[in-house]
Amino acid sequence: MDLRLGFKPEIHLNEKARESAKEFFSGLLSYAGDSRVPLTGENIDVYIGIPSNIGENYKKTIKSITREAGFSNVRLKDEPVGALLYHLSIQDITPSETLGGVLIVDFGGGTCDFALMQELEVVDSWGDSMLGGRLFDDLFFQWLIGDNPRALSAMGRDGAEFFIHWQRCRELKEGFSNFMSKHRDELWSGRVPYYGQIKGASWQEFLERAQNYTPSEQFRNYLREMGRENHILLENKKINLIEWFEDELKKALTHHVPVEKVILCGGSSLWPFVPEVIDKAMGLPADSILRSDNPYAVISQGLSLLPNLEKKLQTAQEELKKDLPNLMERKIKKETIEPSIERMVESVSERVATFLVDEKIREKLLEFRESGGSISELEAQLSVEMETSKDELGEVVNREITDVLQRLQLKLSRDIKDWFISRGGIKPISIKARDEETTYQMKLKDLDIYEASLLGKIDIMFRGISGIILIVVFTETLVVTGPVALVSGILVLMMLPFLGIRKSKEKIKQIKLPKNVARKIFNRRMIDYTINKTRKKVARDVKKELIERMEEPRERLLEEIEGTIEREINSLSKLSAL
Repeated sequence: MDLRLGFKPEIHLNEKARESAKEFFSGLLSYAGDSRVPLTGENIDVYIGIPSNIGENYKKTIKSITREAGFSNVRLKDEPVGALLYHLSIQDITPSETLGGVLIVDFGGGTCDFALMQELEVVDSWGDSMLGGRLFDDLFFQWLIGDNPRALSAMGRDGAEFFIHWQRCRELKEGFSNFMSKHRDELWSGRVPYYGQIKGASWQEFLERAQNYTPSEQFRNYLREMGRENHILLENKKINLIEWFEDELKKALTHHVPVEKVILCGGSSLWPFVPEVIDKAMGLPADSILRSDNPYAVISQGLSLLPNLEKKLQTAQEELKKDLPNLMERKIKKETIEPSIERMVESVSERVATFLVDEKIREKLLEFRESGGSISELEAQLSVEMETSKDELGEVVNREITDVLQRLQLKLSRDIKDWFISRGGIKPISIKARDEETTYQMKLKDLDIYEASLLGKIDIMFRGISGIILIVVFTETLVVTGPVALVSGILVLMMLPFLGIRKSKEKIKQIKLPKNVARKIFNRRMIDYTINKTRKKVARDVKKELIERMEEPRERLLEEIEGTIEREINSLSKLSAL
């Protein structure tokens, strides 16, 4: 039997590689026929993924090879499209996110290809057909030979060198990579039956080898046979494989299109250093780097979606558009946003009133009762207390609002997710399919809801508090207190005609109340009465203010949600155009 491996990157350069590809496709066609899976015929299209930057010569070679192998109706599709569609299908990315800046990194066995996409078009593609997993296969081959000096001659005697080099050492590489992705600080051992083992390998030792890699003589001879006579790998110089990957990656930063998502595909993307290099170079959130459990299969799985995708997306779009007004009016507005805002207004106004009146003002009234003094002095003390309590009150308000808004965000997430899925089977706006607790990503803070809830403008609640107390004290004292207050009240009433209302109030504020008089006026019953009256007034005023201030942000929130959903629905048109 003749083993053929690693020929894909060279099929347009070398006749032997071309023949291997033809035999591969012929074998695939034969296997499909035996399995009763038709792959040829007038009504059957065959999609073959190709790198975006591969060139016309490679495309012509692929079409020629597949025709000679017996395929008909072959369509070449950019591999990045397949990767994008796969992650769309498993709800890793939304339809609208597919239109943004998406970098596809295809780090496979033979090549490393990069494609920057926007609006589902490949803006630019680049890479190196030599940078791929087979370099790491060769690294582990050299590692095995270095740890087992007699292995190479034994392989030559058995005619097994090619098989060990490109098959068994690939298995060693994958075993090491999988182990290190979970146990970076531990040592790994791997074995090739009859020829030796790599024992006690560390992640640090691997990095040193990868950063000082030199191709083996066996690999250089293979490259020459494949028509790669003029590549840097043939110069017998040390190469930093990780830095090479990083340099290619950083080319994405030279474009005007900002990278918002990165999709990793190809078996070599399973290397633990790959997402780390991307994170270092791009600085993206962890959830913006997407990689499936089987990254070597995502391109073919994504391309297999193409035949049925257009009909599915068109149907989904029609259903979503038709039902959007009902969603916004009934579910979003009446059942979610309005009840949430009502709860927030009620909760905040009651909490603010309790905090200011029961926790702050009552204490000052009790102090005034024991010390006496003028209402002006009491007013000044209250003003100082209110000012020093601003930050604390801000925290109180923030907690109340945040609690309500978090529940609102979660409710919006679930409502919209359920709606999208029920109407079209499409992933909704930026909600992770496996994370029910992810909040709706529209940032409600940006809609000034925090500002509208008086955070940052808390001083509005201080206005007139002392005035409320003054009114309560001097209008209700006659009813709830005894003879001393009655005499004070009669004196006040006698002064009013001569001083005028405003002047009378100011004069009254200046009157010094002795301790015994203050104690009589501000008795427990009087303080409780004042506190209850003031609390209700503050809660009522805050509630009224909040309701007025929430009107505009509420309408803006509804408009923003509807606009975002419409953009999501409209993005389905571009997807179906694929």
